[in-house]
Amino acid sequence: GGIAKFDGAEFEVFTIRDGLINNFASAIFQDSKQNIWIGTADGVSLYNGIRFRNFNLEGESFKVSVSSIAENKNQELFFGTDNGVYKRANKRNLNISQEMGLSSNHVLDVFVDNTQNLWVAHKKGFTRFKEGVAKHFTDDVLNSVFPQCFAEGAHQNIWVGTYGKGLIQVRGDKYKLIPETNGLVILDIFFEEDILWISTFKNGVLQYDTKKKVLKPIQNHKNLPTTNCRKVFKDS
Repeated sequence: GGIAKFDGAEFEVFTIRDGLINNFASAIFQDSKQNIWIGTADGVSLYNGIRFRNFNLEGESFKVSVSSIAENKNQELFFGTDNGVYKRANKRNLNISQEMGLSSNHVLDVFVDNTQNLWVAHKKGFTRFKEGVAKHFTDDVLNSVFPQCFAEGAHQNIWVGTYGKGLIQVRGDKYKLIPETNGLVILDIFFEEDILWISTFKNGVLQYDTKKKVLKPIQNHKNLPTTNCRKVFKDS
């Protein structure tokens, strides 16, 4: 358990013995100040390159599991947890789930788009929130798709990966399911030049051409060590 830092030559492992709040890490995020935040089963750890500082979010008597982390341009952090959404601002962690009007506190992902909307995936659909105004996408269809992740595409389109229903495309206040991807269990998505890179459970890594509406495996997909891929991203 724990987390590992790679310096280009070797891995250095950090666990609770080194100050990490919990060895089960489910999210890692680097903020605009170059701090590393680690979401765990018992809260969140902040690593500044030297030492860890830990936050339980609700105090010692109530452990909160952190699954995702995002930041807006005001350097406010958002934590998606099994107890809703927390916002960290002015060195305070506040639960804003009631303010957002979330229909479920079991949050699977948080994401901030380029216009500073906060998107929250939860068990009953997903929510868009900005400046105190929430738009809930929680109809009978979305109640059963279990959104897992977000990505922003061209023209401010938001793409949502789901557990078993493939991709959802959101434009403004309307959405549509992408039939070419129906049945996919999508764990993460990344957008680049009209292509969505999709990591899945049991189907490896796929590419969806958002213009041609074509889904295909990546090149050399048979060389992947597993068909279960949790994350996909492009490094610098």
